[in-house]
Amino acid sequence: MDFEDRIDREYRVITPRFPADVLLKRTISDDALQMHLSDFVNYFDLSNDEILFRKRGNMDGMARWNAAESRISGIPRSLDGTKERLG
Repeated sequence: MDFEDRIDREYRVITPRFPADVLLKRTISDDALQMHLSDFVNYFDLSNDEILFRKRGNMDGMARWNAAESRISGIPRSLDGTKERLG
């Protein structure tokens, strides 16, 4: 299995765990944030891997990067104020 397939598989495992509000780009409650914090950390770690993969020139095509960039930039909007909310 190549890296891109692994990334896709891992995103398919992680994102269904997110509250629906995250997928709809709505801010989530503090309780939901705490409950899913490890999922968000895994998501951002995976996103960082994907960005590094792109920077190294290993990503297959611009369409692939455009899809990745859209996915990566979508989730943080739901987590506005997270640092302050976590204390």
